Amino acid sequence: MSSLNPLGYFRLEDWPNHIHDLATISPLIGGVLAPLSVLYDIPALSEKWYTLDGVPQADFKASLILSSLSLSLTILANALLVYRFSSVATRWRVSMRLSVVLWAMKVGVSLANVIMFGALKRNSQGWHYGEGFWCAVMSTIIGGIVFVLLLLHWAIEMDESRVPKTTLQQTVRVTGRHFMLQTTLYVATVAIMALAFSQIEEWSYLQGVYYSTVTLLTVGFGDFEPTKTSTRIILFPFALIGIAQLGSILGMIVSFFTSRAARRKAKSRALWERQRQIEEDEIQKSPDLLEEIDFLVKLNQRQDLDDQFSELGLSIVGFLVFWMIGACIFKATEGWSFPTAMYFCYVFFLSIGYGDYSPSSSAGRVVFIIYALIAVPVMASFAVTAIQGTVTRFSEWRLEQRKASVGIENAGPEDSSDVVSHSEYVERYHQRWTSSRQSPSDPEQATSEELNEEEQQQRRKRDVDVREEEEALTVALIEHALALERHARRLLETHLPNGSKAQIVLKADRNIQLRHLQLMHSKNPGQPDEEATGSADDHDHESETAIDDDDPEHNPSEKRRSQQHRPRQGKSSDFMVRFQLQQLERDDDAGDDPDWISHPLDDAGTMQEIRRYREAFAAFLAAGSRLRRLEGAEKYKAERRLMRADDEVEVGVRDRCSGTSNDVRGQQEIKSEAQLGKEEVDQEMAERQADEEPQTTPEEAHHSVSLIFPLP
Repeated sequence: MSSLNPLGYFRLEDWPNHIHDLATISPLIGGVLAPLSVLYDIPALSEKWYTLDGVPQADFKASLILSSLSLSLTILANALLVYRFSSVATRWRVSMRLSVVLWAMKVGVSLANVIMFGALKRNSQGWHYGEGFWCAVMSTIIGGIVFVLLLLHWAIEMDESRVPKTTLQQTVRVTGRHFMLQTTLYVATVAIMALAFSQIEEWSYLQGVYYSTVTLLTVGFGDFEPTKTSTRIILFPFALIGIAQLGSILGMIVSFFTSRAARRKAKSRALWERQRQIEEDEIQKSPDLLEEIDFLVKLNQRQDLDDQFSELGLSIVGFLVFWMIGACIFKATEGWSFPTAMYFCYVFFLSIGYGDYSPSSSAGRVVFIIYALIAVPVMASFAVTAIQGTVTRFSEWRLEQRKASVGIENAGPEDSSDVVSHSEYVERYHQRWTSSRQSPSDPEQATSEELNEEEQQQRRKRDVDVREEEEALTVALIEHALALERHARRLLETHLPNGSKAQIVLKADRNIQLRHLQLMHSKNPGQPDEEATGSADDHDHESETAIDDDDPEHNPSEKRRSQQHRPRQGKSSDFMVRFQLQQLERDDDAGDDPDWISHPLDDAGTMQEIRRYREAFAAFLAAGSRLRRLEGAEKYKAERRLMRADDEVEVGVRDRCSGTSNDVRGQQEIKSEAQLGKEEVDQEMAERQADEEPQTTPEEAHHSVSLIFPLP
């Protein structure tokens, strides 16, 4: 993958996607570079193009006219580019195309001016190019780059039948105007600062731009400095505003491209992890939770290591390439040796700025302005940050290893030694449920003996027990779903960025649910239920769905034996409202605790919450399979676990005996129906009417709900 291999970016099969992405973000890059063309066009018009034996010479009138036209076209093209990012969807294409046309005209005019009145004139002995000429050349180069970027966007992305709908296109549309305005404001600050200092200190305008650039980049060579009281006073506001603007621009650019790189890395990482998972599945025949945890830990460690080396490698390569290019340029413009040029480059790359070497030629200062604006932030934000991140991660890794060695914190895969598997959680729930509902007669047992009157009564009683069990399972299923939601919401709210839109939506949704329950409870408060209220208050969030067979307080079999009543359907709705209301109010009170807010969940608390979440999910699946009366393979599929060997044998025996047992049951049902007389029918009708009457009190409903799946 490209994110794991620095050379993966240069694969031929990936280039169409790279070109398409470049076409999508090309207006954004062009919007950042476009204002710099204006910054160079101003001295191209105001400064002299030639010097004769060191003395500036007057420019040709035709050259001045072309320079003025070039500056005008650049300003109009920039304005249309800003309008392109801020206009409605029906007009952005028009403004974009007009901007492309104006950039083409600007490049044509500037190129003609440079060739006709630069390269072909005044080439005799003693004539040299001045600051104005080099500024015109640089403005032409920048304008050409912007034109190519916008033309690429026009050719690939501006299909009339398409309206920008992708996330990247919408991001470019939204952020492009902000980028351009910020860059334009920064360029305006540099231009005004250069004008003020050049007039007061009697510098040329280009020298003022050069001084402003060195100052705002905090390089500070010292070759130009304010010597008058007025310039020393106005330097403070200019430097304060300019440095803040530059930092804002760099932050936006770095954030945009870093987020895009993170998305590419996440996609590549997911594909690579899937491939490794497929290979591991072929090796690992019998799935095991601890082995899977160990595999994923090693997989993530390897991916993190690959990502670190990839990021570090790309940053070093970019740094070296940019470094060598700069050294070659300043070697040519300043006449330095190559080692000296390399030394100068990394001194101002890192904002050291000793001042022992600085550009003094017109060409060197013109190139330095644009080169420094790109080099300093690129090197500081990417190369240095990558190295710093690598060192930081290595230091954190060493710290974790030391903590693990002294037992302060276990940082290795051994953390998973106390993790319980999903199958174990499901088995625990089934065992608890079975032990809590043991009865002297088993509804599955049947003999071939003829059913008598007593057996018929027992059969009807078992039918009632089955209905009660279904109702109890339904209530349990709702409770498990509520517990599942609570643990998931707690994890999400804690680990989402504080104040993020997603976190706010979750909190707002919880608040609305709380108010709805409060309104429902106020309209139908019911009878006060001290026992139910006290029991609900004792339901600790720390153990809401804990499955602990050794704790009699959590073992429903110890409590169910003392209960004689079970809830009928619809009898415990008022309790459910009060129960949910108390749970939400308790969470709301906990959320107001300063300690809970400052330290909502540490690593141990997160693992504890994940354990409860997994317990609630396992109980939810187990209760659902019982409610649906699933058996055999269907039961294990619904519960998301493998069938054990002894269960497979039991299912096979049951399947072989199913024919015989079905015949016996059929004969028993026929005999039982024949033996039912009128008195039995009347008795059954009387029992049904009695069942329909409300007989369950809120206290009994609460006992039944709390015993189904007790919340401590």
